[in-house]
Amino acid sequence: MKKLEEELTNILDTCIQEYVDLFCKKHDIEFNFWVADLSGTVGVFGDYYFGFEDIRLDLETNQPSDNIFEWYEENLNLSMKGCDYNINYYSWIKGSRPEENVFKDIVYDIKTQFENIDYDTKLCDLGDVGNEIGIALSKYIEDGKVGFELNNFINGIKHGIDLTSKMK
Repeated sequence: MKKLEEELTNILDTCIQEYVDLFCKKHDIEFNFWVADLSGTVGVFGDYYFGFEDIRLDLETNQPSDNIFEWYEENLNLSMKGCDYNINYYSWIKGSRPEENVFKDIVYDIKTQFENIDYDTKLCDLGDVGNEIGIALSKYIEDGKVGFELNNFINGIKHGIDLTSKMK
C-alpha cells in the first residue's frame, strides 16, 4: 500500500508541476514556492498568491491572460476598503457579483468622494452635491444593465424626495 501511495503522490506532484509550468508560461511569471511547502495549495508568484484551483480554472477555461490579475487586484482593493467579502475567481469569470456587494462599493465610493472635498474653500450648493455623487457613480452607470442606468438613479432620487416631503 505504501508503494501505491508514493506512486500516486509522484503522479499528482508531476501533474501539479505541469499546470504551474503552463500557468507561468501563459502569464510570463515565475513560480517561487508553495505556501508552507504544501504542493498544490497556494503558490507564490512574485507578489501574487494563487490557489491551485484558480490556476487550474484559469488554464482549463482558457481565460484572457490579464483576467486573473484583474480579479486579484479587485480583491485587494476590496480588502483595502475594509470589505468583509471577496469574489472567487469562478464568479469573476462568470461575471456574477452579488448586487449587495456592488451596493457596498457604491456607498464606499460616494463616501470617499465626499471625504475628499475641501469644504473650507469650496462654496457648495445642491448642484455640487450632485456633481460629487455623479463622479463617484460614473463607473457604475451602464446603458442597458438593469439597475445601473442613469434614469433609475435619477428616479430613485426623485422618489426619495417625494417620500420625505410627504412626511412633513
